[in-house]
Amino acid sequence: MQLKKTVERYADVFRNMGFKIELSNKLRPVSEQKSGIGFAPFAQHKGKMLPLEKSYELARILAKNIPYTFLEAEKKTETLAQWEQQIPNTKNFPEN
Repeated sequence: MQLKKTVERYADVFRNMGFKIELSNKLRPVSEQKSGIGFAPFAQHKGKMLPLEKSYELARILAKNIPYTFLEAEKKTETLAQWEQQIPNTKNFPEN
């Protein structure tokens, strides 16, 4: 038996979480409510991180095209606090 395409399996996961998903060329939730994207620019290992300049630019682009971009980091809250001030439509969620 042939398995469902990966995209369809991912869509099923989101459907089970209560999202309405339309499959066209890409997955996208269908909602009247504002939503956003989480972006965690730091990693435990430097090899898994983008350079900060590129991460900043990506956050800026995301915030321009998506209603809310959420920034999160465990130890780099001062950097992300600055980004939150400099990039509209972003919110930093530092570790409590």
